[in-house]
Amino acid sequence: MADPKRILVVDDEDAVNIVLGELLRDAGYDVSIAMTCSEGISQMETGGFDLVITDKNLPDDSGMEIVRKARAMESGPEAVMITAYASLETAIEAMDLGARGYILKPFDDIKEVLSKVEKILAAADERRKMKNLIEQLRQSNEAAGERNK
Repeated sequence: MADPKRILVVDDEDAVNIVLGELLRDAGYDVSIAMTCSEGISQMETGGFDLVITDKNLPDDSGMEIVRKARAMESGPEAVMITAYASLETAIEAMDLGARGYILKPFDDIKEVLSKVEKILAAADERRKMKNLIEQLRQSNEAAGERNK
């Protein structure tokens, strides 16, 4: 059986961390919590997370910085932005930085949050499989080229 997917939740509100933590743990995920941008980045850099769900407004920096760092990491986690202050500009900026989704607080439908997480992780698995297949084909083609010399 595969290890559970690891999710990092970064939000400065205890209530959000409790709700998301319980929801995701009940769904079988391994969940870690951070309450600041710097703490989130520090945990993320230790590696092993499949997904980071971050609030946009954190006490020490913007959650956009977490999204930026996640995308810059080799095999970094997928990122989802959550915020209570929705705007089209914020959504576009988050997606441009590489966020795979955007969730508004308060969570009107907690099942929708879980569904979004599952879809993002499934799509990430598919991208990883495709990347591995491409790498295997590249190596196979290189080996075939060497044999034909």
